[in-house]
Amino acid sequence: MVSIPSDDEGEGARARINQLVPRVTRYLREAGVYPHISYVPAPAVGGAILSHVDLLANIFQLRRFDMSFYDIFDAVQKAIGYYQYKAPEALIRTLNPFWWLTRLIAFLIGVPIRILAWAGYGKFEKLESSKGVRIYKVIAGLVTLALGVITLLANVAQIMSFVLPFLKKLRF
Repeated sequence: MVSIPSDDEGEGARARINQLVPRVTRYLREAGVYPHISYVPAPAVGGAILSHVDLLANIFQLRRFDMSFYDIFDAVQKAIGYYQYKAPEALIRTLNPFWWLTRLIAFLIGVPIRILAWAGYGKFEKLESSKGVRIYKVIAGLVTLALGVITLLANVAQIMSFVLPFLKKLRF
């Protein structure tokens, strides 16, 4: 069995692990891995059913739930496998300027949500998943798309005068 530092020993390691939990959780979720387990205590013990115990958030309480640290290791290994599988696609995506443009637009659309979270109207993740914010994001995305198309159409002559010389050079 894997040994996790107690309160007495390894306080630095324990603190570092606790600080990394939110980041690791985000990476796991981005990989489609959700390290949750449904926990049902024995009938003789009684008590409420704790469903969806977040293994990472409760990393130092797993013994209390009679759970293994290997569930966490399995989740992390699944995420590593996912990222290794997606590495070539990620490299191509990283070199694509349009991907970066979409990331920039998504970030800019999210700025008002971040401001609301910073002002104390709730956690960013909770605000971002609310119905009103999702509607706002769809409308803001559609407006951005419409403005982009209008801009392209308004400047099609300038764009073509820039692109045509390159296209002519590509023809042998």
